[in-house]
Amino acid sequence: MDCEKLPNGPYHRCPQGRCIHHLSLCNNVNDCGDFSDEENCDSDVPFEVRVRGGETEGQGRVEVKYRGEWGLVCDDKWDIKDAGVVCREMGYPLGAEEVYYRSSYGAGSQPFVLDDLDCIGTESSLQECAHAPWGKHDCSRGEAAAVKCKLRQGCREDEHHCINHKCIPSSFLCDGQKRLRGLE
Repeated sequence: MDCEKLPNGPYHRCPQGRCIHHLSLCNNVNDCGDFSDEENCDSDVPFEVRVRGGETEGQGRVEVKYRGEWGLVCDDKWDIKDAGVVCREMGYPLGAEEVYYRSSYGAGSQPFVLDDLDCIGTESSLQECAHAPWGKHDCSRGEAAAVKCKLRQGCREDEHHCINHKCIPSSFLCDGQKRLRGLE
């Protein structure tokens, strides 16, 4: 189809051949289906990161909001450095405790928007990490990246750190007899 010959134009041709009106460019809507109509826009649309589908706070598949639409992060090259950036961006300063692969927390219904993520680990946002072009991926539904963020480190001040790495109230000090004093 020749986009230039359509009435009420001008129109923009998407990479797969679809024609969209020029007013649809840079409008924070993925009209082309591959985000190409949202590239090279000087936009202040906020970038967001969240986790969904987890069993606890700070745990689940990683989703990013890019150009106004939520999408998934592919687990290709996904590692603890990438996950640490996600956690810190979401407000967990201790970073990531664990990474998960193969859609461990479901694949959601969104498209993949980030693939081949390669963070150094010191970035404050996923936007700063190297990655494939937005919306370009070779991922299947079973490749959504997931994370478990560290909620705290060690025991609180009023707790004792036992040899088995458990935290217990200081009033229940561990004794050498494999039981807790104060609980008999």
